[in-house]
Amino acid sequence: MNRSLYFWLFILSGMVLLAGCAPGENRVPAEGVLTIDGQPVDGASITVHYGDGNTAQGVTHDQGKFELAYLGKQGAVPGSKLKTSVTKFEGADVPTTAFTAGKSTPGSPDPAELSKFNQQQAQKMMEKTKDLKSGLVPKNELPEKFAKPETSGITVDIPAGGSKELKIDLKK
Repeated sequence: MNRSLYFWLFILSGMVLLAGCAPGENRVPAEGVLTIDGQPVDGASITVHYGDGNTAQGVTHDQGKFELAYLGKQGAVPGSKLKTSVTKFEGADVPTTAFTAGKSTPGSPDPAELSKFNQQQAQKMMEKTKDLKSGLVPKNELPEKFAKPETSGITVDIPAGGSKELKIDLKK
């Protein structure tokens, strides 16, 4: 074989290896509890911000418990000191007990159903903010500093093996 064929085979094999290592392929379990001054917060949205612009998101329920999903799929990509933001908008629905963390609860939905629920909540919030001139902007029930990753001061460490015991305790 000539050298150019080896070169292209090398490039092609490198592309195949990189495709296998696409972001999100190494998702791990990422569950925990959100509290504010030690008290659980139900109905809050948690967003973990990655350096590449992607996010892992979850909604708290059942005593502040949450489960993150990365790009719409259960779990999150490991990382340390990941900037995190938290909001809780007035009027947002809190998931029912069928949406409790883990799959041990009888009747728990699959991750696609949970993702659909979260999308419906986002749509409801968008509908409430359509007419900004009339003042229909939903109120964030948490201090505004927590709404932006740059000002929240919240970071999360998601270990390579995942965690079902992540703890986020907001201080007012």
